[in-house]
Amino acid sequence: MGQTMRITGLFALSSLAALLGCAQQTATTTGSTGAVAGMVAPVAAPTPESRFKHLAWNSSWAEVCGFNIDYPKLRASYMAYEAINGASAEDVPKLGASLDKAHGILHGAVATRVDLCNDARLERIRATMARYVANDFSPGDAV
Repeated sequence: MGQTMRITGLFALSSLAALLGCAQQTATTTGSTGAVAGMVAPVAAPTPESRFKHLAWNSSWAEVCGFNIDYPKLRASYMAYEAINGASAEDVPKLGASLDKAHGILHGAVATRVDLCNDARLERIRATMARYVANDFSPGDAV
């Protein structure tokens, strides 16, 4: 069963990488990265697509690492941010749907990797989530 979950997680991550257009490294499995080997966090760029990718990545890791995230409220704030910053009335719902899809895939893929929630990642998550609460959805660094 464990091997099946690992294969499913790797498949989900590779699918997400293709969906999000993330850079891929040579796929390896190591003790420290396990199911997230072969995938790099989204690259920061000042675009709506980059912002939703970072939000999906960062909020997924925040939830997995034990932060209490109000995802519906976070999603609503993000969509308002995009609307204020020039996204059209047609694009805002599409960005929300893309965020939901990416978040669902990522969260499922990293949910078993609580072992990667080290002190350094927790500090990056804390700073990033504080930025999101302040309605700053600029990509920044991925946690």
